[in-house]
Amino acid sequence: MPVILLAHTTGWPARIPVAMVVTAGAAYLLASRSAGGRTGAGFHRMRRSQRRRAAAYLAGLIFVLAALTGPIERYADELFWVHMVQHVLLLAVAAPLFVLAAPWALSLRLLQPNTRRRVVAWWRGAGSARPLRVVAALLAAPAAAWILFEANLIGWHVPAAFDLTLRSEPAHDVEHVLFLGLGMLFWTQVIDSPSLRPRLGNLQRATYVTAASAVGWALSIALTIAPSPLYAGYAGVAARPAGVSALADQRLAAGVMLVPGSIPFVVAALVSLIRWLSEDERPAAGPGSATRVAIRGPEGGA
Repeated sequence: MPVILLAHTTGWPARIPVAMVVTAGAAYLLASRSAGGRTGAGFHRMRRSQRRRAAAYLAGLIFVLAALTGPIERYADELFWVHMVQHVLLLAVAAPLFVLAAPWALSLRLLQPNTRRRVVAWWRGAGSARPLRVVAALLAAPAAAWILFEANLIGWHVPAAFDLTLRSEPAHDVEHVLFLGLGMLFWTQVIDSPSLRPRLGNLQRATYVTAASAVGWALSIALTIAPSPLYAGYAGVAARPAGVSALADQRLAAGVMLVPGSIPFVVAALVSLIRWLSEDERPAAGPGSATRVAIRGPEGGA
């Protein structure tokens, strides 16, 4: 409710995104409370971890709200660089925060115990669930997640597709849903998230993220060196805010993608590299034995 009141009093459009964010936040808090019936030291440790995940989830919701409502949404159709801010907030900020939060680990808690057991049994054994399990397995493959993420990023920046989002609100909404959804799919390969098992080791994760960011760098360079505006929807804006030209606006958008948009990817790559370098430096000394280097499997995440 405070978010909706703020939207009305400030003139921000209190549309579907506000209701979705409020509903998602309430559902998450309800599921978190349903986990509160156990006791013991292990439970308290879990609760501390859950509080950190809840903070990540609520932060993700705030960034989604900031991207889809208010000044950013208002100026996204007039300024390309503001539209690019939307993209960055969804796929590079909110998406990894949601993966850190792991809401899927709590989603089943909203169901009654008997219903939850039937759903789990159906998923694991029912023949009707097999196609869904196959699709889930395919999407969980690192190569598939990477290709879908990059194809979506490049595809929406094709001039015809981008101009469509400026003319059609449903197309614009589909674009945002895909940026957030495929962004989460991509980041599940890099960030450890309860109930999901990333298949990549730390060095592989660093390479995976770097390769993904390189595509964004190439796209931003292409936008920067283009001699004329690529998107008719922005080139045709008669009175652009602050008097910025269409070409300057396009180059500002490239800068948003290249610099702020790269920060989460660089951080993820550095964390994965640091963890990879520290893997063989952790001693594992047993009682009465000499200290030795422990060979550890893939662990951790950005």
